[in-house]
Amino acid sequence: MTIMQSKCDLCGSFSELNTCPACGRLVCSSCFDNTKNLCIVCARGTKFGEKLERDYLE
Repeated sequence: MTIMQSKCDLCGSFSELNTCPACGRLVCSSCFDNTKNLCIVCARGTKFGEKLERDYLE
């Protein structure tokens, strides 16, 4: 897991990022599942480009 400061590929926040080993996305700690060591999209088995559940909660 690589950590760097930049823009999260999922939510757009600027913070320290983790690299998802499955898809290569750079994601913040809110968008990274530490128990599965994957971004929340890969951890949920969601295909790239599908809306996340939280995208509908506004």
